[in-house]
Amino acid sequence: MDIPYDGVDQDCDGEDLCDLDADGWLAPVCGGEDCDDACSGCWPGAEEVPYDGIDQDCDGADFCDVDGDGYDAAACGGLDCADDDGAISPSITDLPYDGVDADCDGRSDYDGDGDGDDGIAWGGTDCDDDNPTVYAGAPEIVDGIDNDCNGFAEDDDEDEDGLSSETEILLGLDPTDPDMDDDGLADGQEVVDGILIDSDLDGTPDALDVDDDDDGILTSTEILGFEWRDSDDAPPDSDGDGEPNHLDLDADDDGAVDALELDVDSDGDGWPDFVDTDSDDDGVPDSIEVGVDTDGDGLTDRLDSDDDDDGIPTWIETAVDTDGDGTPDHRDLDSDADGRTDAIEGLLDTDEDGLSDRVDLDSDADGVSDADEGLDDSDGDLIPDAVDSDDDDDGIPTVLEGADDFDGDGIPDHLDTDSDDDGHSDAVEGVGDSDGDGAPDRVDLDADADGIPDVDEATSDTDGDGWTDRVDDDDDGDGLPTAVEASRDTDEDGVPDHLDTDSDGDGFSDAVEGLVDTDEDGLYDAIDLDADNDSVADADEQDGDTDADGVPDRIDDDDDGDGLRTRLEGRGDIDGDGTPNHLDLDADGDGTSDEQEGTVDSDCDGSSDWMDADDTDGPCGAVDWAADPVDEPLAPGTSKSSGCSTAGPSGSPVTLYWLLAAFAALSGRSRPC
Repeated sequence: MDIPYDGVDQDCDGEDLCDLDADGWLAPVCGGEDCDDACSGCWPGAEEVPYDGIDQDCDGADFCDVDGDGYDAAACGGLDCADDDGAISPSITDLPYDGVDADCDGRSDYDGDGDGDDGIAWGGTDCDDDNPTVYAGAPEIVDGIDNDCNGFAEDDDEDEDGLSSETEILLGLDPTDPDMDDDGLADGQEVVDGILIDSDLDGTPDALDVDDDDDGILTSTEILGFEWRDSDDAPPDSDGDGEPNHLDLDADDDGAVDALELDVDSDGDGWPDFVDTDSDDDGVPDSIEVGVDTDGDGLTDRLDSDDDDDGIPTWIETAVDTDGDGTPDHRDLDSDADGRTDAIEGLLDTDEDGLSDRVDLDSDADGVSDADEGLDDSDGDLIPDAVDSDDDDDGIPTVLEGADDFDGDGIPDHLDTDSDDDGHSDAVEGVGDSDGDGAPDRVDLDADADGIPDVDEATSDTDGDGWTDRVDDDDDGDGLPTAVEASRDTDEDGVPDHLDTDSDGDGFSDAVEGLVDTDEDGLYDAIDLDADNDSVADADEQDGDTDADGVPDRIDDDDDGDGLRTRLEGRGDIDGDGTPNHLDLDADGDGTSDEQEGTVDSDCDGSSDWMDADDTDGPCGAVDWAADPVDEPLAPGTSKSSGCSTAGPSGSPVTLYWLLAAFAALSGRSRPC
């Protein structure tokens, strides 16, 4: 086999192998003109095939300018976009809209302004194919032209929602719908700085979200009738925290989130709970009641008209803390801490002082606190003491009796039916002050100040005058005040003087004897056994006036009016006639009256004539009584005849006379007269 182009004739055919493709043309290496001895179709003058990358005619190049316009075809890397048409080449001026790219610039023949967007008339989106700044999607510039061919210039706001139509289109909003989510807020109010806001982060921007804060309440509800078209109006901010209701999770700042309160109007006041700071209109702010169910009834306090279920509406109890125990009344079952629950005390105002019993420490204004009276009904009248004006039913208002324990028996007076333990019930003693000493009878141990304790005066009416002894200043009606008579028993008859009509037992009633002290001995006659100190007991002087001088014998110092003191005459009966001397006008029965005889001892026998039956048998001779007038009064201490007086110079008893006589005898002197 011959090796081509090596100058050796290996096959001995007479020549080296120089026409490898057998096209009749020698390879250049052998001095021939075949430009490609491996291509049988390539030789000088062969027919050129355009754009195949082979130089068939060996002119040094492929056939790339078929139309002969001087520009190689694009297939050969040239610029002629249509090498079969000499009228199309980069040097040709292109005519738009004829469908031919005559200048081979590669751009659409329907993009007159060269902005890359065909004119709308030719199926493109360029709304102004003469302005390269106007085409679909072009940036809007401040030129008053619809640059992006969306139908709006940069400042157009067709729906007047506060967002330019350009912005709305950019954000995916409808430039013809001012409130795309129909929530009462313009789209422009739900977009910030051209950015869609998603306040609740639920993936739906506020402009398209019917519940912007995801609290369960529609934004249209939370704005409370706000009108976005009114330039003077603004979305409401009920709690004034700078966050409008529709973005505020607690629009009224009451501690109860809107998601909890929702769009209900619990108290029917026209304000839904989410903006009502007192949802149940009970006077206690929701901020205090939120999250608490005081009475465990399943209803939170902020919606419960009676938070502590005591029967008293919360709006009445309010949040005050009457008893200062740290629990406000609307949660306190005993608002005044008096031991009686509010449920028991209720809304009554027993004492009409303007305070209902539940907050009145003394509901019946009786001076005894409800705490002290408790739940008792001491008198069993079915009215608890705390509201009973007379706890022990003794007829005396508790307010007068009070909580003192006068008798110290452990029972306060308002519950003690006998406050002073005197045996007389308070019901009997009442509210009076019989003795005017400032202490009412019920706590006065001596109601009539008579010196006799009431406990000793019993409940009787000794004198039957209609006044019981404990308030009778004269228990026995004898005219002597009980205070004077006292409880002594002068006559020891077992009946005390204040009940004894004859205290000294002398037969003369106290009413008769009275308080006079006839003998001035310090004992008034009613208790003086010898009222006139005449040595004759009143009991023996009878109830008469022997001498009819108007002075009863018991207080007459001369019972028989004979001029001789009863004390001198005594009770003896010298003449044995049955009439005692002090009542006998002729005590010695000698026929001469005692008045005539007097106290003289005429016969000096030691016996006064009034008691000497024989006035002449003594050493001093006879006396003629008849010679002396009997109607002339005698001077005290003298007689109507001579003789010795036995009365002495001052009417002293005869004993004194005899003492003097004895003295005279012993001294040798004469007997005195």
